[in-house]
Amino acid sequence: GWYMGGLIGAISSYFLVQEIIDNRPNVDVFELLLLRLASLLIQSDGVVEKSEVLFVRKFFIGKFGQRKSDILFKELKKSNTIPDDLNNTLVMLRSIMQPNQYFGVIAFMFSIALSDGHFAIEEERFVYEVGKGLGFSVDKINEIKAQFIKSKRANVTERTKCLNLLGLKATATKEDIKAAYRRLAKEYHPDRLVGVSDVVKKIAEEKFKEVSEAYEYLIKLN
Repeated sequence: GWYMGGLIGAISSYFLVQEIIDNRPNVDVFELLLLRLASLLIQSDGVVEKSEVLFVRKFFIGKFGQRKSDILFKELKKSNTIPDDLNNTLVMLRSIMQPNQYFGVIAFMFSIALSDGHFAIEEERFVYEVGKGLGFSVDKINEIKAQFIKSKRANVTERTKCLNLLGLKATATKEDIKAAYRRLAKEYHPDRLVGVSDVVKKIAEEKFKEVSEAYEYLIKLN
């Protein structure tokens, strides 16, 4: 079923998306929705951290250039068709995305939440709500989270870091490592993301590189 809002919300979001596309052909709806999610996440703990705002701006500028990024930020502020709440934002996202593209959204959320070096409880709760709203199980969200959370222990080994990237525990076997890599490669490999937004592609490319390097390191150890 649809995540909050029901069928009426889903149908409404469809017409809203069409209206935006028809009236603003130069604005990517996905990018505006992603920007809305980012703003909601940044505000979720009641404190708007400058480092998180800069992280989002830097990401969009790096991907789309200063001019287009400025247009997107201004468009979001004045738009009366892009939802300003999480539930309806997710409904709209689901109406224009394929399920195999959702992981990029979760990865971006974790990146923002951790950009200030601190993962607030409210931010974590928000990311999990986004994940569950897009149909992920808690276990799957935990797996993605493990790829972003770095151990605070000073003596953490390279092996532990690589295992975390693959969402594995210290007791993982060689077969576990291979299985985890195959699973993640299917999600992050750029060749599987033909036709998706450049934002999702960029996230996927970066994570695929990290996962591949972690896999190669672990295989050499075994």
